[in-house]
Parts: sequence; C-alpha cells; structure tokens
Amino acid sequence: MSKNSDIAMVYEGPSIEAELINNILIDSNIRTFTKNKNMAGLFPQNNNYGGLFSVKIYVANSEYENAMEIIQAYTKTDNS
Repeated sequence: MSKNSDIAMVYEGPSIEAELINNILIDSNIRTFTKNKNMAGLFPQNNNYGGLFSVKIYVANSEYENAMEIIQAYTKTDNS
C-alpha cells in the first residue's frame, strides 16, 4: 500500500487556475494538498497543462466525487 493511497488527484494545470480551483474547494470545506505550487512560480515556462511543474491538487478519496463535481461546475461556468 502506497502512502498516497488515501488521496486522489483532482486537478493538474497552470498555477493561476489551480489557485482558483484550490480556493473554491477550500471554500466548499474540502481539504486540499497541492504539489509543485512553488516550482510553478519559479519556472513559469514549464507551468502548463501536463508541464514539468504544472500544479497538482489532491483531495482525500472520501471527498473525490464532491471535489470533481465542484471543479466541473467551475470549468463549465468558466467556459460559458
């Protein structure tokens, strides 16, 4: 069993959008863990979707479905 088996990635992308999504999840009482947040600021040229330092957001497995619904609602509204 890996030490990350209790968390799941819900987002990977640019730091600006990751920050918005992270704040939306926190405002919805979902605890998050981010990876590469500081590196994305240091190396913005590598801070894109799937890039070397794209920001990743993780949540507890128990919050995964709820978090994905919130993210999908945000991206649907954002793209309208």
